[in-house]
Amino acid sequence: EIADCCEGLEVKFDLIVMTAEHTNGTSRVAEAVQGVSYDLIVNLQGDEPELDPAVIDAVVSAIGDHPMATACCELLDDEMDDENVVKVVLHEDGTAKDFSREMPDEQAYRHLGLYVYQPAFLQKFIDLAPTEHEMSRKLEQMRAIDHGYSIAVAKVDVQAGGIDTPQQYAEFVTRHS
Repeated sequence: EIADCCEGLEVKFDLIVMTAEHTNGTSRVAEAVQGVSYDLIVNLQGDEPELDPAVIDAVVSAIGDHPMATACCELLDDEMDDENVVKVVLHEDGTAKDFSREMPDEQAYRHLGLYVYQPAFLQKFIDLAPTEHEMSRKLEQMRAIDHGYSIAVAKVDVQAGGIDTPQQYAEFVTRHS
């Protein structure tokens, strides 16, 4: 459906890959890039349609030698107790310490649905066993942390909220129709 919609809009793609069923977006991206050589792999999740493109640049700049990177911004007051808003706590060096849907006791930021991977790590990530934190929180990035891998985090300006509920989708459609 997405490919058909893009063709109707005359969106040009160098490569369209139709994937099989997957348990998460990371494994879907890993399948899509198999056999193709890239310096970095960017996974901008579909529930972040209003993300400023400058955030992608910030995360690409942040990855350095880390296996993966993501982004965060300040939490708004109405997001703190919203379990649909993923929170991230950072180490002093700016890497992710923890991700949660609940408000932690430490300084937390709103996680943004964007990941950048080193290609070799992406393939390694999907071979790692899912962890208890990943499954109970439904947050696949916990797999990397629980297996001892660092996630660089770019702090960016406050972004429009993602689309996590039917109500947020309806509001998005109303704003853009």
